[in-house]
Amino acid sequence: KSTKASYVGFRDIFGYEARLREFIAVKISEAFQLWGYDKIELSIIESMDSFNERIVGGSPWPEWNQKCSFQINIHDYVDTYYSKPVSSRALLVPEGTISISRWLASQIDAEQGLQVGFPLKIYYVVNCFRNEPIANLSATKSRSFTQIGAEIIGTSNHYANLETIMLVASGLEAIGVPKNHIKIRLSDICVFNHLCKECKIPYRETIILKEVFDAIAESRAGNDTKRLDNKLTEANKILSNYITDVKTRNQWDFCLAGIRQSI
Repeated sequence: KSTKASYVGFRDIFGYEARLREFIAVKISEAFQLWGYDKIELSIIESMDSFNERIVGGSPWPEWNQKCSFQINIHDYVDTYYSKPVSSRALLVPEGTISISRWLASQIDAEQGLQVGFPLKIYYVVNCFRNEPIANLSATKSRSFTQIGAEIIGTSNHYANLETIMLVASGLEAIGVPKNHIKIRLSDICVFNHLCKECKIPYRETIILKEVFDAIAESRAGNDTKRLDNKLTEANKILSNYITDVKTRNQWDFCLAGIRQSI
């Protein structure tokens, strides 16, 4: 039986559910290893500097907010607990990709170059923490969760993108999801960035617009579906200030229209 933890959005997991979660992680890990991916075990603490806007941009994932991270002070005591510590700001990791980037940077030697070979294929299973607003919490959205991720680093080959899609599908099949229940939803930020550049939308405004587009995508995926109409209206209000021709309007409408067979 699962019991409530000290804070809302956290749970103690026991018995069957704990075994099930471990089984799922193991089966997906086995599938990834068959594709030649090596596991990396990440720390759950990262420096605040790793998540500043210069590194992650203004909107690194849907509905990003600086306040969503659990921030802590790290005190490094050199010799004893009676000596004055060196203090620094850190956070509990909200996702795994930044930690992968930080690790990869540590493998680069200024004189000898990269200490690992490309293309680098790695996967991870990491506990993540996001300080979601209490009102947003649900049975599927909490303030702690496990993220299973995979990365192919060091190649621009389009087959790598295809491999990632097939890898995710094989992981789902490994835990018993039928093929006909697997639906792939793709997006490419380059399309958004290109249209923003064409319309000369200022950087700060693109961040706001991206957040709206993220909310629209999340809503269509089943997360807070009631907000969809309001977000579509909000996107069109922003775009109306910058769109000057029918062709560009049609391009944005195509992106706003939702699920398509091809683009």
